[in-house]
Order: sequence, then structure tokens, then C-alpha cells
Amino acid sequence: MLTAPITLPEPGPVDPAWLVAAPQPADGVIETARSIPGAAAVAAVEIHRVAVHGPAGRQMLNIGAVAPLRYRSLAPDASEAADHVWTSLLAGQTVLSFDAADTMAIDDGTTLRFAEIGRVSVGAIADNGTPNLVDALVDESIMRGSEPDATLLVLGAREGGSRVALERGLKAALPELPMRPMLGRSSGALAVPEPEATGEANAGPIAAMAFRTVDDGFIKPESGWIERNIGTKTLPIVGEVNCHRLLLPQLNAALEELETAGLATLVDPSQYGGCYVPRFIDRDPSRPLSMHAFGLAVDLNVSTNQLGTTGSMDPRVVETFERWGFRWGGRWARPDPMHFELERLVDVDPL
Repeated sequence: MLTAPITLPEPGPVDPAWLVAAPQPADGVIETARSIPGAAAVAAVEIHRVAVHGPAGRQMLNIGAVAPLRYRSLAPDASEAADHVWTSLLAGQTVLSFDAADTMAIDDGTTLRFAEIGRVSVGAIADNGTPNLVDALVDESIMRGSEPDATLLVLGAREGGSRVALERGLKAALPELPMRPMLGRSSGALAVPEPEATGEANAGPIAAMAFRTVDDGFIKPESGWIERNIGTKTLPIVGEVNCHRLLLPQLNAALEELETAGLATLVDPSQYGGCYVPRFIDRDPSRPLSMHAFGLAVDLNVSTNQLGTTGSMDPRVVETFERWGFRWGGRWARPDPMHFELERLVDVDPL
């Protein structure tokens, strides 16, 4: 228990740039990564799959053990700026993602029971990545003595520095390790000429998106954002897709697994409903932007899985997509069973 306030150092201006899957044990790789030119910050996230008991019962969560003051500069903007997130971790509490808190029906201050660890109180609810890397963060001391299921390294470049130079250094120093680009920090609003109706979506590390609002509930993003973030690939089963570059490897992996398992017929390519669709939720400008507006969601088997119905999505499709880091809309209060959106990053080779 804290007996005095903690004075936190100011986080440095770091741009989260690369995610690396480290072998076990990871100590040597971590030291190598910290010596790479251009690596302004390196933090390890040791991932433990843990049974957690709370108000909604028992849930299996991915718990990320971190050194809080190392990880802070690599967290999403809003979380990085919130001192209580980091003092909570240093005080031995857990910080849950918003999705995990919703699933477990808990608020700040709730006490959870971690299998083989004991009781841990919830000190804050905040995102730890975009999408989140884990369901919850704890200080590394809480998991000491427990072997992690996986270790991820998050590397940041100095803001204004070169992400490409850091990539070259990574590939030279750790050529054998899988690595993925991260979304980077927002760089501020992008100019859109007046007098057109405009908006700005600050999606944290996805980067600020400036856009024009179109009368039918669609938006027209600034072209530079589209060029930086949206890519086109031909994938198994569904064919050519147009999605956020971060989503493409995990979508490919999920579809490839279905195809390899002989389950390709469970996804009808003629009923693929798209991925990057720049619009508001329900095409209502008074509502937030859809995840489709960022190219971070896909709709499958649309004709038999309409919004507000239970639909007919085969549970094997749902299980496969959830294993590859997607969240299924069929579990929502207002079900959207055709909808799968990127919820977390998993280790998969880039396309």
C-alpha cells in the first residue's frame, strides 16, 4: 500500500514504432534491442494467460507484466498522460483495458482474484495499445517467478526521428525475430480546405484523421491518411480486400486457417461486406466513426447476419477470428453478427 504520493518523471516524446516477438528467455534480446541506434525507448511486455475471477465470474485474460516507467512513453496518448494509471501499477494494482472491464463488469476499485497470485485491485481502466496488446497490465513484480507465455518488445523512435532507420537497425541486430510495425502517434490535425464540412478523428496511435463529412453519412478522409494506412491485398476465400495495413496480416491468418481446416465454405465470398468503408456508425453524423472508417473491421456473410439479429455465423468462424485478435459483434447488446473488428495484436508474419 502506498504511504506517500509517487512523483513520476515526465515521459519522453517517443513514437511507438515496432513490435517484436521475443524468444524465451528474453533478457539478451531486450539488451540488444536497447542498443539499436534510433531506439529511443524499449519496453518488454511479458504476457501471462491467467484465470481471473471477478463480478462476472471466471475469465481467461492476457495479463501484461511491465516495468511501468519504461512502458509509459510507449502507451497510447491518453493513457500516457494519465498519472493515475502509472501510480496504480507502481502501487501493485492492475490497469484493465476498457473491453476487459466491460466483459468482467467492473469499475475502478474492484478487487479481482488472479489464479496462483491472489487478490489484485483495479486501479484504473485505460488502453495499453491501439489495438490493445493485452487485457490488463500489472507491474512486473506481481508476476515475478511465473514463466510468461510470450514476450513482446515495444520499440519507440524519437518523435521526428526515422521509423525506417529503426527498422533497418532491428533487422540487422535481430534478423531472426518476427516484427510488426505499430501505428505511431497522432501528428496533429491535417488541413482540409474550408468551407467544406470537416471533422477530426483522433484515434490515438492510429493518427489524427481529418475528413470532410458527406451528406449521406459517409466521410472523405484526407488522401495522405489513406495512402499511409490503407492497403489492398488478395486474401484466401474472400479475394481482394481493402483494409488498414495493421489488420491485413491477422485477417489473412484467420482466413488461411479456415481454408486449411477445410472450413472455407463457412464464409461466402459473395457475401463479403467490405472492410475500409469511411462512414459514421449507422451513417449517422451525430454518432462516432465506425471502425470501418479506419479499415479496422470486416463484415462477413452479410445477408444471413443482419444487425440486431442473432444471425447464423458458424461458431468455428467466430472462434478462429477471436483467436487471431478480432472481436465479434455478435456478442454485443445490439448484435452485429456479420462484424469482426481488430481488438488486439497477435504474433503473425507481415504480408
